[in-house]
Amino acid sequence: MALPAEIDSLLLTRTATVYGRSGAGSHTVVLKTGLKCALQHLRLQPAPSGAARSELAARRKFVWEASYHLPANTQVEVEGLRWQPVNTNAISTRRWIDGTDAFKFVDVVRAGVT
Repeated sequence: MALPAEIDSLLLTRTATVYGRSGAGSHTVVLKTGLKCALQHLRLQPAPSGAARSELAARRKFVWEASYHLPANTQVEVEGLRWQPVNTNAISTRRWIDGTDAFKFVDVVRAGVT
């Protein structure tokens, strides 16, 4: 089940390009363009210290269409900025009440072009 149009237009308001590693190890291979997505700030309040809040402030939650499988060792570019998943094994999926996937998300940090 796809996101209803009204939710899709409110939640997934940006598009991303997904890059994989080339043979030389740099993230230059385009794997997907036009991936509907969102970047959300994480809540800082649960952090126990200033250092932990700073670490959380550097992260975002990358949310995207549930139909796309984000491969390991990728970077996503949203509005000209590159982001790298903190841990692709920690990808989560939100599901509708009927059990079908609604969207996926993972924490990301800013990445240089490596």
